[in-house]
Amino acid sequence: MLNNFLVVLVSVFSVLSSGKTEISSQAKKESKNVIVYFSGSDWCTICHQFSGRVIKDEKVSEVIKSNYVYYVADFPQKKKLAKDIASTNEFFADKLNEEGTFPKFVNCDDEFNFIANIPSDATAESALTILKKYIKE
Repeated sequence: MLNNFLVVLVSVFSVLSSGKTEISSQAKKESKNVIVYFSGSDWCTICHQFSGRVIKDEKVSEVIKSNYVYYVADFPQKKKLAKDIASTNEFFADKLNEEGTFPKFVNCDDEFNFIANIPSDATAESALTILKKYIKE
């Protein structure tokens, strides 16, 4: 099930497994803001609910794919991440999720300055409103 979830994310979004420099460079090059999704893929039930209700929504996924650089900062408890991915995830946690909230869906600029948060109890419709509000022109 988890593997299917990750495959869907990779195919629906251009999920980056690169470092913060590459993410920032891509956002600048494409003139896009960045979405960072903080998840605990192998332990956070609420994360799975949020993903199913919001992230996997067809309209939400299309807005993200077309208008944002998307990164999943995953913090699994059972699986060990590669050092570069863990380092990138920790950078984003320190910068955008100091309180360690899961799930957390953050919109930031290409320098990773906070713009908006989509709350964990959001619906797809309310998430779309926030996402559309902050699309770079």
